[in-house]
Amino acid sequence: MRQLKDDDGNWTGEIGTAACFLCHGGELSDPGSDDAGLGLASLGLGNNNYDPIMIGRDGMPWAQAEYIADVLPPLDVNTLFNIGIKQRGQNNAVGAFEFLNTVLDLDSLGLNPNPLKFVTPFGGQGVADTSHPLAHTQDTPPWWNMGVRPRKFFDAGVSNDSTRIIMAAGPGEFAELFSLDGIPYRTRIEEWDQDLEAFFLSRTSPPWPGAIDTELAEQGAVLFHAKDLWAEDGNVDAPEPLGGNGSCASCHGAYSPRYVNDPDFLETPAWEGIAAHISPLDVIGTDAARSDMLTPSLREGWDTTFWGYPEGVPGYVAPEDKNPLTETADDLLVGRPAGVCGWEKGVIGYQAPPLYGVWATAPYLHNGSVPTLEQVLNSPQRPAIWQRRLRQDGDIVGFDQSMERAYDFDAVGWQHSVLGCTDIPGSALANCSPTGGEGPSMPQLLQNLLNSTISWAGILNIPDPTPGAIDKRLVYDTRILGNGNGGHTFTDVLTDQERRAIIEYLKTL
Repeated sequence: MRQLKDDDGNWTGEIGTAACFLCHGGELSDPGSDDAGLGLASLGLGNNNYDPIMIGRDGMPWAQAEYIADVLPPLDVNTLFNIGIKQRGQNNAVGAFEFLNTVLDLDSLGLNPNPLKFVTPFGGQGVADTSHPLAHTQDTPPWWNMGVRPRKFFDAGVSNDSTRIIMAAGPGEFAELFSLDGIPYRTRIEEWDQDLEAFFLSRTSPPWPGAIDTELAEQGAVLFHAKDLWAEDGNVDAPEPLGGNGSCASCHGAYSPRYVNDPDFLETPAWEGIAAHISPLDVIGTDAARSDMLTPSLREGWDTTFWGYPEGVPGYVAPEDKNPLTETADDLLVGRPAGVCGWEKGVIGYQAPPLYGVWATAPYLHNGSVPTLEQVLNSPQRPAIWQRRLRQDGDIVGFDQSMERAYDFDAVGWQHSVLGCTDIPGSALANCSPTGGEGPSMPQLLQNLLNSTISWAGILNIPDPTPGAIDKRLVYDTRILGNGNGGHTFTDVLTDQERRAIIEYLKTL
């Protein structure tokens, strides 16, 4: 959160609006100890304790009316930028972009709300036709890997040198975000976006805090860079990646000097650690909601917005050179000038993340659905419903970030408990399948249906009025739309020894 200053520039102690560190201010240390944690050089880890559900509950107008607040869904201004989020530690940053594009003018960033902007002409209401900023569940990635990602976002949405979008969540106060002409917002973006990019690029990954079995890690390095997973019987029918040698490095980049300096393996050592592979959905197989909800209309429409850098493109007219009526109406024009930094359209899927400091970035996959690296590499071990270790300070409960108490140094990730539906806070009706199986509950089925078919349905969640039900946000439930833990199953063919060796090697990155 951003602390406010008074008119004389002095800190007031009052919390104002959200800032970058709300999502990127993660730590790996005990708040009650003298441990320095990650250190200044590694600032920017995803904040697993970011709690949009509780922030929404505390910030809504009726928050003090406890019985009303327990029944109505959490809702304040900040929750509009995290539509559909159910779990502590997740965010919906891309949904926020869609929200801004809907309510702000595409060129000036002034107020110009119009839900028709991202509706395909003659298309029906639904996932295929309308932008749905409500199920883009994602686990915040670390800043220290930005320099080895050619493109931003989990779906490789825009080029990494497209810096304007960095400031989408950094306009200052809401008066600078929402104005008639958009000048305060655009001015702040142009003033700070490249400085922020430079800061992110200066971050470095933290070293593994424990001992490393060097011999085992060296075995893992060879397996990581050279083992063809698709040569194994278990993957004979599995879709193959686009190019590469079938190894982990094909998607996640090369790191070991033996391979980085081999021109037959990597064209130039300058590409060390660069993860540029976009894996199609049928290959990676991970939860598709984050990708599906970025509809064709949004992917195409993005290119014509201020964020796509349309200046200088034939036909472009700057906002200050248009009359207000034209500026308001031309968002809906067909054939708007497309900028030079468009959204990725060639491969629909997810960009494999770089793996520097991967040990610190649990939980894993783009939605944070898998607690440990061992489970990433061995999908049958992944729990459907689980909870991290908790830490309580008075009435405040959150995830324990202590490496000593809560980290799993063997599996690499967070210690956790596997739960059943009856272990989730709230009522069994809201949490368990009516058939008695492991499937979604009736409220989950209904919410999943609404969120996948009707735009903006995620603004209003189906509440569970049972006392204490709000604490279900501390439980990860893969039955919720966008929370699936499937996919990345091609590593299941690894033997236990190979898996241990690769994990040991990943600790060294």
